[in-house]
Order: sequence, then C-alpha cells, then structure tokens
Amino acid sequence: MLALIEKGKGLAVNDIPVVIVGETGTGKELFARLIHRCSKRAKKPFIALNCGALPPTLIESTLFGTVKGAFTGAENSQGYLELADGGTLFLDELNAMPIEMQSKLLRFLQDKSFRKLGGNHEIHSNVRIVAAMNESPTQLIKQNRMRADLFYRLGVGMLALPPLASRPEDILLLSRYFIDKYRDDVEHDIQGISEKACSILLKRSWPGNVRMLENTIVRSMIMQERDGPLENIAYDEECPELFPESSTAREVPAEQLHTLESFASNGDLVSQVAQFEQHLITRALNHANGNVAEAAKKLGLSRTTLHYKIKKYAI
Repeated sequence: MLALIEKGKGLAVNDIPVVIVGETGTGKELFARLIHRCSKRAKKPFIALNCGALPPTLIESTLFGTVKGAFTGAENSQGYLELADGGTLFLDELNAMPIEMQSKLLRFLQDKSFRKLGGNHEIHSNVRIVAAMNESPTQLIKQNRMRADLFYRLGVGMLALPPLASRPEDILLLSRYFIDKYRDDVEHDIQGISEKACSILLKRSWPGNVRMLENTIVRSMIMQERDGPLENIAYDEECPELFPESSTAREVPAEQLHTLESFASNGDLVSQVAQFEQHLITRALNHANGNVAEAAKKLGLSRTTLHYKIKKYAI
C-alpha cells in the first residue's frame, strides 16, 4: 500500500487522466479520491459515476445532461461532465460503458466540449477523468469491448491495484481503519484487535478484497457483546464458501503478528501507514548496517527517495 499511495500522489500532482485497474473490491474509488484530494483540483467537485449500475440508455443523459423535449419526459438538466467542471469525474467500471458511448467520451476528451442530449450548444468543461476497470484492458480491447484509442487517451497515468491477499501488511491497517470508521455505529466501544482476531484475518484469502474485509469487520463489531478489542471474526456460518480459508493459509510468526498488530492500533489510516513505513525503513537500514544504497535497493526505492524519507521521519 505504501508504494501505491506514493504512486497515486505522484499521479495526482500531474493533471493527467488516470486509469485504475483492479479486481472488484480492491479500493479503486478510494484511490480515485486520494488522487483528487492530492491534486490542485481538491477544492472542486469529485463526482463518481458507476457505468455498470446504469442502463445504457441512461448513461448518455447522466454524463452529458439533457435539454427539455429531447425525449418524452426530458427536462433541462446538467450532466456529470458539467457538474464536475474544474474537478474530477470518476468513471467506475468503464468496461461496462457501451462502445457507442465510448466514442462520445473520446470526442469530449479530444475537444473538452460536449452537447447535451437534444441540444445544439457546445459546452466546455475543464474536468479531469479518472477511470476504473475490473477487467484487463488488453483483454477488453481484444474482445472489442474497449476502444483502444479511448484507453490510450485515458491511460496516460496507470495504477494497478493487486488483490488484498497479496498485501497481508495492509489487512490489519485497513481493519483498524474500519473499526475507527464504524465505532460510533455499534453498541459497544471497540478499540484495537485481539491477537486471535489478527491471526484469523491474516490467514483468510479475501476473494472479495477490501470491500469483503470491510463487511466482515462491521459484522464482527455488531456481533461483539462487550467493550474492548475486536475478539472474534464473524461470518455467515451457512455460507462458508463466501469466506474460504486460503488454500495456502499463512502461519504468521508471533513476532510479525505483534508488529503488524501494533501498527493497527493507533491513529487514522494515513498515520498508521506512515508508522509502518518508518518501521520498514528503520529495519532495512539496520539490516544494511546503515548503508543507504543497500537499504534503498532492499526497499525498491531510489537513494534520493530514501534520503528524503529518512529526513522526513528523522531516522
């Protein structure tokens, strides 16, 4: 997550379109919001449109707006491109957008102007497009479900989100974040995560990714009957196939479990990630006997970046 957040921030400061690719539930909208929040457009609107949640006939009117009389019942209305002027428009599940609509979106990206459905007046909108897909762009293009020219126009910036199962260090950080997020919505005062609960969380495969983890944490909080750390991870016993154990369940060493749990106990998600980053840098420097070049190599960072982070955290 640390590297993904840094890459997201780097994309944010450059005012370019971005494509985020990842399985359903990996947190694509969270990263789209991060990009918006860290950009110069942060004080302008962030508007999200789920292309897979609308019938094809409604996507055009929702995106471009309508003029009264364009069709039966149509009224004058602003579309999302107009409403998001100056800000960011997040197009989720772009792969669900019909090909004919992709052509119209491409035309807008080329000219930065559009016409409302049934209208003749050209409207200009200075909006940044961040799009998300839950399928491989390459496969979509091969299957003629994605215009290659639209993808290349949008994919100036690319962010690929791996499944949660391949990011075990994020599981407890996110779990703690969800506990903080929903603490006021449950009966008991729940803070922190027990060692038993941590072990269970780290062993699961999470096929539904971050969204599945969030739902599991909320369910567990609701079912807990007393104050204190989250003690049990609750799931639907009648549908265990929804929460399968990983076929390669990890045995988490006690020392590593304690370290991960300690970073899932204090502060919001951003501060927890910063704490964990500082811990990783310190450990790498110790293993490299203070050799910055060697530590940078172990961490997959440039020496300049590592020097900046050492100064940032006063290590």
